[in-house]
Amino acid sequence: AALYCIRSISKSKVPPGNPHIEGLLLSLPNLPHNPHLLYTSCLTLGAYSGWLRASLEIGQGTSVLPALMSVIQVAMRYDESAAAAAKALSDLCAECDVHLGSFLQAIVVIYNIAIEPQGREGQERKHAFEHEDVLEIIKGISVAVCAFPEEQLLYGVRCLLEPLIPQMNQL
Repeated sequence: AALYCIRSISKSKVPPGNPHIEGLLLSLPNLPHNPHLLYTSCLTLGAYSGWLRASLEIGQGTSVLPALMSVIQVAMRYDESAAAAAKALSDLCAECDVHLGSFLQAIVVIYNIAIEPQGREGQERKHAFEHEDVLEIIKGISVAVCAFPEEQLLYGVRCLLEPLIPQMNQL
């Protein structure tokens, strides 16, 4: 309930670099990995993605991005929180696109998991994404990759396209 209240505060104008918000976002990975709590955590981090962008633009909040990426990666494993993880990643990519260059590898890992075809019969699913969640992830990551500097842009586009080629060849 406390995270829900904090998320609703995000609609008010919180000054960039606010240490209380930074502390809140840094605490999210330390919460228990309960799917319902991860769901609310992801919605909270998505709600504060604009605040994070503004903070990064003034040189603050740099330690928050790794913490948020870890929350997203954990939340995507559970049916109850996967959609919120996809939305949070999309929000983060849309708001913090130019600041995500150093997280390209983590983003590619999430992307590859998201686009992986569902396991064959008898195999365990490696993610809990619905089709709409996958589209949300692809949209967000595409926005972020397009904002990368040219040297990372080509690599990012290649990382987005290479896993699709075998799937397209099977059509």
